[in-house]
Parts: sequence; structure tokens; C-alpha cells
Amino acid sequence: MARGFIGVQSRSVGDDYAWPERCQYWAKPIPESGSRGTAPRRVHRPLVLTGHGVGLRVNQGALLVRDGFTHHPQVQAIHRFFPRDRRMPSRIIIVDGNGNITLDALSWLTEQNVPLVRIDWQGNVTTVIGKNPAPDHRLVRAQLAAQADEKVKVRIAVSLVLSKIQCSIETLKTFPASERVESGIDKLQEYLRQLRRSPPKSIQALLGLEGGSAKSYFNAWQGLSIRWKGTGRYPCGVGRGVTA
Repeated sequence: MARGFIGVQSRSVGDDYAWPERCQYWAKPIPESGSRGTAPRRVHRPLVLTGHGVGLRVNQGALLVRDGFTHHPQVQAIHRFFPRDRRMPSRIIIVDGNGNITLDALSWLTEQNVPLVRIDWQGNVTTVIGKNPAPDHRLVRAQLAAQADEKVKVRIAVSLVLSKIQCSIETLKTFPASERVESGIDKLQEYLRQLRRSPPKSIQALLGLEGGSAKSYFNAWQGLSIRWKGTGRYPCGVGRGVTA
């Protein structure tokens, strides 16, 4: 029995010595891909957030970014970024909306050199937080040159309105089918064809087309019922069956 006990004890001591080695093995970072070749290309694009319920917080060393709600139905987008992530955004831009940001998230962004920019609904920059928020001098020169050239300004504005109308069409396609929604999609597609076929020559003319497309878009919202998450969330004097 003494021999057996000694054998068990020796195995136990051996396991104790091997335990740190196993811990070091499993604690090593797992490579993103086991295939040989060049490392995955780093992608640094701005991350734009908007809507209700925007959130930035740190969870187990990673930045957890929650996009806001802008329409119903909508699946809330959640992004997770690790330190030195190859998909690290070049900057995070919050356009209007509301939500919360923790102090840990601000420290995390500063350590990873990711500026945080907040823009109001009129397009004015209200807040810039970051270790190096200075703008790119090449971009500033291009913006100043575009500001002095009317044709360049109109071309940029037309591209923005085109993108806006395309996104409006995609949003309406997620709505329940109805004559009002189908009519709105048809009118927006006509505005899209008109802009592509004969773009306006001035900002004033473009604003007129943008206003017409916005009217068609918001008219499609009429008649849609407001869906509340719980009875305790109704505003005062509002009940079920309320329509927009």
C-alpha cells in the first residue's frame, strides 16, 4: 500500500508541475486563421451609429458597440472590437440619436487611438473625443477646394441624396405590404431615375427633389400602427391601436 500511495503522490506532483505549462498553452491567443500565407488585410473604416439606444461599453476587455433603433421592425446591430483588432474602425461617428457611453469605453477608445465624433441632426460637429482628433490635412484641402467649386459641391450633394433615396427604398421594403407603401417605393424609384438621368445643376434644385422624395417616404409611414413593448411603456393617455 505504501508503494501505491507513493506512486499516486508522484503522479499528483507531476500534474502540479505540468499544470502551469498547460495554462500557458491555453492562454496563448488563437490565430485568426490557420492557413498559411499573408496575414489578413486590416480594414479601417468609419463606424456610423444613429438612432435610439446607442451604447458603448467595455465587456471583458473588448469594446461592445450597440447601434440604435431607427425604425420598426429592426434587428439591433452589435459590434465587438478587441484591442488591435484588424477591423478596428478609423473613427466612430454618432449622428444625433441618444444612448449611453461608459468612462471605460472612452478610455478604451483613447488607448486604441479611435476618435469619437458626435454630429447633430443638422450636420454640425458638436463633440470630438480622442487622443489625436486632428483632421487629415489632405481631406481638409479637398474640402476647401470643393467648397470653392460649385460643380464639385453639386456632384457631392447629388451622390449623398442618391444614397439617401436608395436607403429609404430599402427601409420601405421591410414594411408590411400595402398600397401606400408600394406607392411610396414607386415614387422614390422615379426620383432615383430622375436624379441619375438628369442631375440638377444647383443645390436649390436638388433640395426641391430631396424634399419631394422625403414627402413620399414619410407618407408611406402613415397608417402603420405603433407597436409598444409593454403596457408600462405607453405615454400618458395613449393606448393600443394608435397609428402614426
